[in-house]
Amino acid sequence: MNNIFSALIHRRNADVIREFVLWCILCFEILLFMISAAVAGSKITWIMLMIFTIGMAVLMIFRLTAIALLYSLGVFHLLSVIILYMCYHSALSVTTMLIFVLVILLALAAFICSFIHNFSRFNLDKAVMALAVSDSVFIMILQILLYTGKDSAYNFLRGLAGSGADFRGYWAGTISFWLLLAVIDVYDIFFSFGLIDNGRNKIIHSGHGDRPDHFANQEVPAAVQGISGACAGQTFYLKNRELIIGSTKTSGASLVIPDGHVSRWHCAVRYHPGRGGDGFYEILDRSTNGVYLNTGGRLSQNMWNRLPRGSVICIGGMRQQFRLL
Repeated sequence: MNNIFSALIHRRNADVIREFVLWCILCFEILLFMISAAVAGSKITWIMLMIFTIGMAVLMIFRLTAIALLYSLGVFHLLSVIILYMCYHSALSVTTMLIFVLVILLALAAFICSFIHNFSRFNLDKAVMALAVSDSVFIMILQILLYTGKDSAYNFLRGLAGSGADFRGYWAGTISFWLLLAVIDVYDIFFSFGLIDNGRNKIIHSGHGDRPDHFANQEVPAAVQGISGACAGQTFYLKNRELIIGSTKTSGASLVIPDGHVSRWHCAVRYHPGRGGDGFYEILDRSTNGVYLNTGGRLSQNMWNRLPRGSVICIGGMRQQFRLL
């Protein structure tokens, strides 16, 4: 099973270490939220954030990066808007109301773009990153404006700590909330720039429905189709030869991918035709960072791995994905 602990034991590369560090910070935040819920006058705010953080930590354990980011954008930013309204609805001026509306719009835009990115062939990872980080920045600005405004400090504390103005646990929870904002943004930035890697850049459902219409009644020519990354939208036909994938032409690669996670001679792809469309592909991996299936499993190194048509493979990092047509 692919999880953060097995990856840390067997791989222990920079990608896994980054994920593990962020996961440890989430565990620390869960502890802070538990303390805040135990000692604060109002527990609902901290309990909601604690439940969300637990869910995020579980997704990170199993290295479900794309799902974790979709979950964080769809749940956490919505949860932040609800908490802001609970705390500040009686202290919103015209300026802060405009920023509040902007926060909602940025959260919705980030979630919609993330959904499109994960369930289509459009690559919007950079747009998702920019929207998520911008939303977090405006959340911080809104909190500062309301906290420093007239009577808003009391409303802010009363909303978070309870109507009885019992402010115990407020600062621990607030620091954890801001830290949670930072962790999610860093996680999103790492995802966008390929600095965390579990072979799942997208949630893609592959199948025969993706074949071109003009090949509907005959066997599709053997080819590798770029889904995401440097070769997105391009198709490379094998033409009864091995396709060598690497980062430089000098290594003999016929498909060059300029990516730091791709080795000079990364892998070879060949096709074995069959009867009645029962052909299959074979992948030979001789790389450092490996070749993965989009389901998360890594192919065996220094041997030919048999894969059916329609399989989606990730080359070196989660950004470079190809479908075996």
